Amino acid sequence: MLSGSEALSLAGPAVAPHTATSTQIVLAVSHVVAAAVIIPPPARRLSHRSA
Repeated sequence: MLSGSEALSLAGPAVAPHTATSTQIVLAVSHVVAAAVIIPPPARRLSHRSA
């Protein structure tokens, strides 16, 4: 399930009117990959803080 920020991040490439579909797909995939790389470390640190 997508979080609100992920959905918002994917909305930009999806509604770019003058952009080729292939470019929209690459932008969406790059957002997902970036989130998969960037989000876990801070999430781990935050979960250790609250425990």
